[in-house]
Amino acid sequence: FRPPSVPEGTSRLRLTARADLTPGDLERVRVVLGEVLADHGPVGALA
Repeated sequence: FRPPSVPEGTSRLRLTARADLTPGDLERVRVVLGEVLADHGPVGALA
């Protein structure tokens, strides 16, 4: 999400899980999010 849905200078990422995701799919999400957080860290309200 980006302005005007959220305050100027901020953005959001929304993830939605589906019932048809396999354990492998979920593991891939875990790995990719872990890599992103390792590179950039949590920001905003999560920090």
